[in-house]
Amino acid sequence: MNKKKMVTVCLVVALMAVFAIGGSLAYFTDTDAKTNTFTVGNVKIELTETEWDKSTSHIADPGVAVAKNPVVTNKGANEAWVRVNVTISDAAAFKRAMEAHQITDLATIFAEHSESVWKLAGTKADTTADTITYSYYYKNKLAPKASTEALFTSVTIPASFTSAEMAALGNDFTINVTADAIQTSGLDTVEKAFAAFDAN
Repeated sequence: MNKKKMVTVCLVVALMAVFAIGGSLAYFTDTDAKTNTFTVGNVKIELTETEWDKSTSHIADPGVAVAKNPVVTNKGANEAWVRVNVTISDAAAFKRAMEAHQITDLATIFAEHSESVWKLAGTKADTTADTITYSYYYKNKLAPKASTEALFTSVTIPASFTSAEMAALGNDFTINVTADAIQTSGLDTVEKAFAAFDAN
């Protein structure tokens, strides 16, 4: 009996540092003859933020842009579909402040974000952790050795946020970015790819 496994790779970048986690292989294995094991997929990505200065303590002052430019590079041998997730802490306070100032577009916070390149796939709130995650699909297949456009180039807390609203966010307010990738082989759309990714 033959088994086909699709193995994916995840990378995590925290607000203060970048962590690259190694790639993975997908195997097609004949359990009756181990010599028939061969590689059918190689997915490895790297998430970088070249403008983020991890040696600096960043203070989130309203109206002041902080450089942060998440880019995903395909380090593997196969084309890949890519998803980037942006998780914001202190979500309840953040949402209240956004609603108070009638801000509904994340482009107010994330500069040079392009919906023609990155599609908002959905949002997920975690009330226990008090976070909200925005997931974005990269619309194009990412070729080996190629890089995506930056999801955004800087983060700016809206200038209209009051001192009380900033205090509600607290000193531990973070924006964490993670990236997922899955091989395109057998998955003709990014939506199908990440439906398979999330099912594993």
